[in-house]
Amino acid sequence: FLSPPKKVARVQREAKAILCSALSDKNRRFVRARWLAQFAGLCISLYLAVPSARFRTRSLYDVLARHKIHVRGYHHKVKLSETAIKDLLWWHRFTEHNISRAIWRPPVTATAYVDASRVYGAGWGCELTIPPAQMVPAHGIWTRHELLKSINFLELRAIRKLLLREAPRLANHVLLIWEDNQSVMFILTNLVSNSVEMQAELRLVKALLEKYDILAHARYIPPEENPADYWCRLTDKADWALRPR
Repeated sequence: FLSPPKKVARVQREAKAILCSALSDKNRRFVRARWLAQFAGLCISLYLAVPSARFRTRSLYDVLARHKIHVRGYHHKVKLSETAIKDLLWWHRFTEHNISRAIWRPPVTATAYVDASRVYGAGWGCELTIPPAQMVPAHGIWTRHELLKSINFLELRAIRKLLLREAPRLANHVLLIWEDNQSVMFILTNLVSNSVEMQAELRLVKALLEKYDILAHARYIPPEENPADYWCRLTDKADWALRPR
């Protein structure tokens, strides 16, 4: 799928105009809500050709929602967040690399099974295979702060942990992620989440994928068939700690 050059130029032009208006001394990051909503809709219309369209407009819709524009009316002004400004810059600068999507997916060149556990003392685990090399396992233990998070969040963070560790080896690869959490699979597929916390974590995952030019997509695997379950439940039996009261 390709984007019409005229529409691409219009998006870039509108993004620049919004940024110039919002960042002027007079407006102090405030823009008209109707203008921002119309721009977001224009960007969404490119979704078939721009896989990141929903991901890069989420912050714009968050700004509108935070100001309760659906109640107050679109004639009011809204204040852009730092994330919204970054996404507007992305729309202003996006290139031919971002405005085309292949009808057929390229062949998978790397496979990862990922899982997470909230059991005390356990953590995250994965099995990564980059042919012709053999499978490489990896696992880590959650901090006490991380254990307070939801399992959905931990499943997504497990993927980021994998990328932080193996991204240089995965550079320029097509990565298939086998995931036994359907919510996380949906988030990875659509690049959007209703949770602010999950969306922030997704941004960190997306930044790693873009930095190393990794094309990733997720596929569901039943929990009982996920080999990463073994690694995420490993505990360090040689370690010790004071018993919490």
